Amino acid sequence: MEISIGPDNLSKMDFIKEGWRRQGENQPHRGAKSDERFKIFTAGEFTLSPELPEGQENWFSIDMEQFEAMPIKVKLKKDIINVFHRQSTTEPALSSS
Repeated sequence: MEISIGPDNLSKMDFIKEGWRRQGENQPHRGAKSDERFKIFTAGEFTLSPELPEGQENWFSIDMEQFEAMPIKVKLKKDIINVFHRQSTTEPALSSS
């Protein structure tokens, strides 16, 4: 999987604009690959760990629902899910092997 990490100082409005730009182009990483503010990594798994002082809790909100910030491990597993998408004329079709 490709992971795109943006700048630390990206404003909320710039974050929203970037999301709409990527959605409109239907190319999630196209701008990030040519933008030096973004770092692109390829990985089979990764862990996100919030940096909090000992004993302190932190929460984040998605669609007005609260979630406790805690370490999250993401790992690709072969043949676990099927992803369907419309074929693009600019990218080769994915083949199942």
